[in-house]
Amino acid sequence: MNKKNFINFFRIPGLILIFLSAGLLIRELLQYNTLPSMKDPVLELVDFSKYKENVFNNSIVWSIFLVLGFSIYLGSKKVKE
Repeated sequence: MNKKNFINFFRIPGLILIFLSAGLLIRELLQYNTLPSMKDPVLELVDFSKYKENVFNNSIVWSIFLVLGFSIYLGSKKVKE
């Protein structure tokens, strides 16, 4: 395997990481509007459900993965023989 094929091999995981993290980040942001807050009095009995406050941590993680995917993709694109 020469150097160019080896570098092109890393472009595919970078693209996969970009698409997955962007999709999951969009899902978290859309769920933010529909999820109840921890301060809602109606949901005091349900402790195992997901709340609005939990979306922030997940969205930060997916944003980091999105940046990582872009850096992998662009880093493999800039390397020349």
